[in-house]
Amino acid sequence: CDGPYHTPNTRVRGTVCRTNIPSNTAYRGFGGPQALYFAEIYMEHAAKLVGCSKEELAMNNLYKAGDRTHFGQEIADDHLAELWREITSDERTNYAVRKKAVEEFN
Repeated sequence: CDGPYHTPNTRVRGTVCRTNIPSNTAYRGFGGPQALYFAEIYMEHAAKLVGCSKEELAMNNLYKAGDRTHFGQEIADDHLAELWREITSDERTNYAVRKKAVEEFN
């Protein structure tokens, strides 16, 4: 539930359930898309609380080499910040224009 963000104060609790009914869902997601959506929402809310843009908060909290996820996995490489800068670069993606259009629409 952390997405690409280093959130060292995260505590995750799961419950294993057993059933005699076969699964009717996809086996590849395991709730991943829902967890990533949740991570984006809590980053948006946190940014509003501290008075900065979501992009600034995200950039400052991306995983870096040496960080550990809440699962205990060590992050071995450090490509997220570079990728974030490339995605939000106006010269290639028109990020600011697209963001403004979304804000106006919503």
